[in-house]
Amino acid sequence: MSITEPGPATDDRPRDGNADAAPGDRAGFTAMTEGTQEDWNRIIGAQLEFYPGLADRVINHLRLLAGDYGGFVVDRLTHSTQTATRAMRANRSDDYVACALLHDIGDT
Repeated sequence: MSITEPGPATDDRPRDGNADAAPGDRAGFTAMTEGTQEDWNRIIGAQLEFYPGLADRVINHLRLLAGDYGGFVVDRLTHSTQTATRAMRANRSDDYVACALLHDIGDT
């Protein structure tokens, strides 16, 4: 799959690992220090369901940048791939390159 290929509609993606869970199936604490082992088991279970689609969701967020020019010469997807390419050519770490690629996904 390429980031330039169309992906599934945004509405098709899950909101979280237990979006349909009843409130009793979710952790009950409001401060991290108050979480019980049962709370953390619920959280881990929900994350294990949600994580398999993580890479696809990140790619879909990148796709949302296509066509968003915001008045600039290139769209945000092109800008993001250019930024990541420059980071790679500068021999930056993989983490740095990933951040360079994803730095605008919250803007769309």
